[in-house]
Amino acid sequence: MLIYFFIFFVFISAFLGSNKKYFSHLSYFIILFSFLIFPILVGINSDRADFGNYLQFFQDTPVSFFSYDFFNYAKAQHSEIGYNYLQAFIKFFWNSATIYFILFCFISFLFRYKHYSFFLSKSDVIIAFFIFLSHEFLRKDAVQIRNGMASAIVLYALLFLYQNKKIKYIFFVLLAASFHMAGLVALPLVFLSINNLKKFDKFLAIAFLFSLCVSIFFPVRKILLLFSGWGLLPSQVVVYLNISDFLVPIPFTHPILLKQLFITGFIFIKRKKLFDDFAIHYLYQIYVISSCYYLIFRDFQILAGRFGSLFYAVEAPMLILMINKSNKNVILKKYLLCCFYFIFLIINFLTYDFLGFKIEIY
Repeated sequence: MLIYFFIFFVFISAFLGSNKKYFSHLSYFIILFSFLIFPILVGINSDRADFGNYLQFFQDTPVSFFSYDFFNYAKAQHSEIGYNYLQAFIKFFWNSATIYFILFCFISFLFRYKHYSFFLSKSDVIIAFFIFLSHEFLRKDAVQIRNGMASAIVLYALLFLYQNKKIKYIFFVLLAASFHMAGLVALPLVFLSINNLKKFDKFLAIAFLFSLCVSIFFPVRKILLLFSGWGLLPSQVVVYLNISDFLVPIPFTHPILLKQLFITGFIFIKRKKLFDDFAIHYLYQIYVISSCYYLIFRDFQILAGRFGSLFYAVEAPMLILMINKSNKNVILKKYLLCCFYFIFLIINFLTYDFLGFKIEIY
């Protein structure tokens, strides 16, 4: 498949770029190339889940986005208001769904790049970008485009939380939620004590253990079904509850959950050596919250994926910063990191059925 073929080239560039000796203008070119080719591949591809729905949204949306008709249209749609307004704005200039999907994915990539480049050097950004392409891109930006945009904006918002600019953080989280309501689960992070991360460590440890107990002993899915019967849940959640395919639990043997729990536990054990680096400490706390969401909603896979993966992308810069901090076998560790995520790319290639490739221009 063409998308996987190009991701393989990014893998080669990331692998070679792990050694700065071989990091050249070619690697910078690959980063730029990725920003161009992957949005285009998403835009021209009609063989992906939800494509028909998003195409219909685009074709039906009015371009007079300040009119009463547009307000009624946006209110009636399953998609959130930010998505509807961006769609109408772009359609006003280019009445082409293909161009819209390309620009939408490109904007999402820009938000992610700002996050990666804030924490990492250019030679490490390509590794982080490959990690993103190997899994999250395939399942979000290439398929669930609203969720992909929301995750990208939350990732960007985390930069403001890192700098203790909480008003800006709240603004961008609400912006993310205007593309997918899952973005709202990032709001509680505003209470993160940036000036005293150690104070928050104990709370997160308790929260993680509590989440683990919930995932084992308490059926969150059944509780949500009960709330649904009382009319206490948003319509978007009720939709998932009424579709049996979404009522599947995530087994503890699932590769993503296993990886998440292993990394969470490993860093906790090594925390005394790692947490003197403020960036690693900060990203780890975000990562633990991601793990908690995965665990709490483990028996309701669609919500676990929506909420837990919202912060999934901090994994890449966090692990790369840890490797750089080790000052020992750094290049070898980066080689192994690239190979590890290449395995995830292969797993997605063999098992992920919601992304094919068929060129159609609209």
